[in-house]
Amino acid sequence: MEEKLRSKQTSTKQSQPSSKRWWLEAVAIPFFVTRFLIIATGLLSPLFLPLNYIQDPEVMSRGWLFSSSRLLDMWFRWDAGWYFTIVKEGYRMVENIYTTSNLAFFPVYPLLVRAAAGVFPSNLVTDELMVSIGVILSNLFLIGTLTLIYKISNNLFKNKQIAIRANWLLLTFPTAFFLSSFYSESTFLFFSLLTIWLAKKRRWFWACVAAAITGATRLVGLIIALPLIWEYLESKEWKLKKIDLSILWFGVVPVGVLVFFSYLYYLTGDFLAAIKVQSAWGKQVTNPFISFLKPTGYWPFVTALDRIVVLGVVIGSLKMALGAIKPLIPLGFYSLLIILPPLFTGTLDSVSRYAVVAFPVFMYLSYLVEKIENKAVRRGIVVVGGMAMMVLQLVLFARYSQFYWAG
Repeated sequence: MEEKLRSKQTSTKQSQPSSKRWWLEAVAIPFFVTRFLIIATGLLSPLFLPLNYIQDPEVMSRGWLFSSSRLLDMWFRWDAGWYFTIVKEGYRMVENIYTTSNLAFFPVYPLLVRAAAGVFPSNLVTDELMVSIGVILSNLFLIGTLTLIYKISNNLFKNKQIAIRANWLLLTFPTAFFLSSFYSESTFLFFSLLTIWLAKKRRWFWACVAAAITGATRLVGLIIALPLIWEYLESKEWKLKKIDLSILWFGVVPVGVLVFFSYLYYLTGDFLAAIKVQSAWGKQVTNPFISFLKPTGYWPFVTALDRIVVLGVVIGSLKMALGAIKPLIPLGFYSLLIILPPLFTGTLDSVSRYAVVAFPVFMYLSYLVEKIENKAVRRGIVVVGGMAMMVLQLVLFARYSQFYWAG
């Protein structure tokens, strides 16, 4: 089977599309098709699902939060509000860091939104404009993400179909709508992928800068150092005598997190404020099996999905980490370490959303599908599985757009 796959890869490589055709097939079409379906669902969801924003009667009455344009407003829900406070006011000084505050949210995404808004005259900068900028940035980073997934997958497997399918798998994943929302997921995903791509190009300084930005987007971003170091040692043939001064660039990797934590120390007097504030959301160090079996904050339907996603990502990650495909080993450990921290918090809240940034899983799943010899079976799995995931995503987005919990 492996020989047949290699043969298929060779023939595929020889028939690589020229110019920008690969970008159309791998990025533009998957992006626009899935965004169209999500947008249509968001626009229609008020017709069959009542609004669920009971904490503000005015919002319930008018039917929107920041913009009367449903096309824009539906992307701004739940944690988006915390990011927005950082965009507008910066980080807030709080008397007790163990209460909910925006200290829990890392700075790269909101600062990019704020910087982009700074281009406009101050009298034109409204809440609606800043939300628009945030949504546009998220989608630009998503397009960059799809481009990099294609390039990295093609680099790993030398097969464009695997690379294209990996993008479809990502975009149809049940919580992939967060990649277009006023959230940091697509920003985090873009810079983590950029780190890997620059490492494969042996551009160590810029790879470390991208890793530092990844870490300042979300704390688990520091885990990107694992595949980054692997790539570095691989380039040196795992021989210590070949390591040169370029290794010093790795000192840049934790800079983003250290600067953010230092600022919070200046603001609150606590260097670990961003970590300690997590307890305000009911997150406490807990046995992972208890988190999985009896999580706090149980949500019917959504928590069941969280359990399935955790199992899938853990199993897929372990197969990569312990498998025979050497380039996938560090990526397997990376995706495993991305998904494991939430299991130690006592809750599964948002774990399906966290999983959408575990990009190696989508690449590996696409590879496994390609190994199926029967084309009809392979096509059936792709079509039926993709449609099922997309329908689930549309259900979740309908909920999200109407202020129901969706991850």
